[in-house]
Amino acid sequence: VNYIPTTIDELQLRQLFEMYGPVESIKVVTDRETRTSRGYGFVKYRFAMSAANAIQYLNGYPLMNKRLKVAYAKQAEAQQALVQGGAGGAMTAMQPNQMQMMATMQMQQGGQAQAYPAQQQAMLQMGQQQQLQQ
Repeated sequence: VNYIPTTIDELQLRQLFEMYGPVESIKVVTDRETRTSRGYGFVKYRFAMSAANAIQYLNGYPLMNKRLKVAYAKQAEAQQALVQGGAGGAMTAMQPNQMQMMATMQMQQGGQAQAYPAQQQAMLQMGQQQQLQQ
């Protein structure tokens, strides 16, 4: 993540990025001597789908007096995760019906499906589109 306003700390950045899925770690790079933010950092998601959605929705996101630049740190690892199916790496953003299917499968397997705001909105839009088609 580039162009992070220097007043934003890791907790605030986590709150923004957690809207797109479970975050494993967040690191805002700081100056060793002054401990002030250097304006960039790293976000590691648990799932590739979350990373892809965060890139799609937060790249160019206006935050205070800046626009965030959100991209994969290592494009080669992102490509590999895409090929392998995606946990913890990168894959293309899922379509709303794929997210709903994953949530349904997770519920059928006894797990709790936790939808994040971006996924909830996509699923809502999909439901509205299906109603219009009927």
